[in-house]
Amino acid sequence: MSVRIRIELARLYLRLLSSKNWVLRWRGLVLYVPRGVFTPRFTISTDLLVESLEDLGKRVLDLGCGCGAIALYVAKHFDVEAVGYDPNPLCVAVARINAKLNNITNVVFTANRRRVARNEFDTVIVNPPYLPVEPLKNEDYGWCCGIDGRTLIDVLTFARRISTKRTSVYFAVSSLTPPKLMHVIAEKLGFRPELVNAKRTPLDTVYVYRLRLH
Repeated sequence: MSVRIRIELARLYLRLLSSKNWVLRWRGLVLYVPRGVFTPRFTISTDLLVESLEDLGKRVLDLGCGCGAIALYVAKHFDVEAVGYDPNPLCVAVARINAKLNNITNVVFTANRRRVARNEFDTVIVNPPYLPVEPLKNEDYGWCCGIDGRTLIDVLTFARRISTKRTSVYFAVSSLTPPKLMHVIAEKLGFRPELVNAKRTPLDTVYVYRLRLH
């Protein structure tokens, strides 16, 4: 099966998952996930990211938090101050609902990029859109990074802005993304990528890298 066909099958699968409202359990959390918002269930990358985390420090950012799953998970299970950022106001509203559903108070969700940029974080966790095709529908922006990888560039550039040499950036990406793309972007920004986890799916292999500044 060609890479192009697998990419389009992945797009269709993710669209199908996002076509309904979910109330689900994930790693001890109850999550409301409405139509159009990425769900951590029935996909690999969210689980793989949280399984890869080490030495989080005290301040953690879930960059592109969606329904808030990762930020809520680390806030619940680790002694951290968690922040979830997403440019989509719907995602932020849903994440705040999920914080209340789970009675988690040591987490803040915001769509204000400038507010986040004023801070530095010990750990940044990113589950970005990484399918290398153009978004054709609004929901596609949750998993399509563009043929040129512009969403990956934007996310990693922002991660660099809020990183210091002690910061670890955990970043998920797929084998469907051009293999050198993430490495080239990361290295141009001064990051050193280290592969820390991987898992195969029927359509691809999902990788988790830890990025640190040189």
